[in-house]
Amino acid sequence: MEFYKDGGAWLCKMLLKKKNMGWIAVFDGYFSVTFYFLERHLEAIAELEISEQIKEDFCKAKAHGKLLPMRIIAADSLAIKDIAIVIQLKKGLK
Repeated sequence: MEFYKDGGAWLCKMLLKKKNMGWIAVFDGYFSVTFYFLERHLEAIAELEISEQIKEDFCKAKAHGKLLPMRIIAADSLAIKDIAIVIQLKKGLK
């Protein structure tokens, strides 16, 4: 893991070997996880059993070049479950 202090939050890059799984941002009282996907992953994301709100926010998110960000704010146990589901997807993507 690598840590950075940026924008009022601590950032941590989540790595699986050399693969960037996403970024954790730690704020006062909560944290968020941001995952980045390519357009070819949209179908797999649509099939995930995660919150519809997360999927809607993902569809509205502005692309960063070719990468599409999915940000999940961990405010309750359901969000933690959604994060775990997305991590499992990221582990299987190429």
